[in-house]
Amino acid sequence: MQKRKGKTSVLFVTLCVILLLYTLFMLSMLAWSLTQSVKSAHEFWKSVISFPQTITFEHFSNVMKYNYVRITASNGSQYDIGLWGQAINTILFAGVGACVSVVVPFVTAYVCAKYKFFYSKIIYAIVLITMVLPIVGAYPSELTILRTLGIYDQIWGNWIQKANPLGMYFLVFFAYSKGLSDTYIEAARIDGASELGILLKIIFPLSIKVLLTVFCIIFVANWNDYQTVLLYLPSHPTLAVGIYKLSRGTISTANLSTTPAYLAGSAILTVPVVILFIIFRNVMMGNISVGGIKE
Repeated sequence: MQKRKGKTSVLFVTLCVILLLYTLFMLSMLAWSLTQSVKSAHEFWKSVISFPQTITFEHFSNVMKYNYVRITASNGSQYDIGLWGQAINTILFAGVGACVSVVVPFVTAYVCAKYKFFYSKIIYAIVLITMVLPIVGAYPSELTILRTLGIYDQIWGNWIQKANPLGMYFLVFFAYSKGLSDTYIEAARIDGASELGILLKIIFPLSIKVLLTVFCIIFVANWNDYQTVLLYLPSHPTLAVGIYKLSRGTISTANLSTTPAYLAGSAILTVPVVILFIIFRNVMMGNISVGGIKE
């Protein structure tokens, strides 16, 4: 036992050291990005690692004023979408999309876990099969289907794409629903509650921690995702697309053609994610297994 504890202790300490070094490295990159974004372009090129001698927020102002994405309409006309338009698209794509990506798998997993019927096994098998099958080369056929259905390049069409129970989070919700005590459901049924009422008034409140945790993970992934938007929503650019265009130099504005401006744009994109984590940190780090039944 002493040897096993010693080995476990060494492994634990090693993992902690590795994670600590990785965290410090990521924080140092974030700190460098923030400090260089408040430098003037001339001062930045004099030294790319020193602290700023004069702090300026000119780059943040320029990004908010001049960062736009030019869209070409189907009739050939062009129009620009600025930062605030990108922010609205981001909320619809990342926020509402994350809600859809959480609610649909959770409800499906809960039904499959708590209601024993033949099709629940079929749904579970379909989820496993789709996770195993390769998806390389599926984009052309998917785009063709979306165009045929008339939901390509539509925000609500993207919500429909996300409204499926497939993926790893279905398995997470399935295992969590399996662990929920049936005592809650049976007591509610005795009191005359409907199945929908049980789901909305009992199951959702009990599962709020795991739901918010998965929501935050998906929201951050959608917030930083520019490839999906470029592929499925070319006329609805998000903030991630705007920063991507900015970093690629496709925005021909002299005020944004400097590295500090790129870093300022990245910092603006990071702020909402940090705020989200600060707000929900206690929920995300809480014990999702806590229930309300005394044994």
